[in-house]
Amino acid sequence: NMERRDPSRVFAAMNRKVDEFGFQALTTAVCINYHALRTELRYCNAGHPPALVWRRSDPNWQPLTVEPVPAAKFSNLPFGVTADCKYGFTSLPLGEGARLFVYSDGVTETPAPESHNLFGDERLVAALTETNGMPPRAACEHVLSRLRKFAGNDNLPHDDVTFILLEVKAHDPRPFVFHLVRN
Repeated sequence: NMERRDPSRVFAAMNRKVDEFGFQALTTAVCINYHALRTELRYCNAGHPPALVWRRSDPNWQPLTVEPVPAAKFSNLPFGVTADCKYGFTSLPLGEGARLFVYSDGVTETPAPESHNLFGDERLVAALTETNGMPPRAACEHVLSRLRKFAGNDNLPHDDVTFILLEVKAHDPRPFVFHLVRN
């Protein structure tokens, strides 16, 4: 199913399966397809924190939003809430150097010691902005160091803290047929 150009179909099938287990199986998810030859990203979200994207044409990190499905009673909810949920997707051109940051809610919900403050979206975007020009691995280490410093704890035991930073590299200029045969 991951080869499909419409990731919302994959999500609808997954949601029907999870719905059989009831509310104890509530799950959030994102699905990302990237077509290198078209430099096109397709993104679907089921109640998960929105991925963030940075492109050379816009120096600011932006959340990837998915519009509600028109005329759907329920749209883009976590898996298992209702079998009647419909999932939409966003299609976005990405050029060379673009970056995508996908993360779990444990990142933005990292608590500060002895207060009720959370790391939050603004601090996350600020940390990512500080990574402009860094290689992806160094950028990830920078974000992790910011989280640890904010939490005052290297272990971050409050929740799962998971993230990945992807960068679009220059694409191979050989013809599409070459890539098709090679793959």
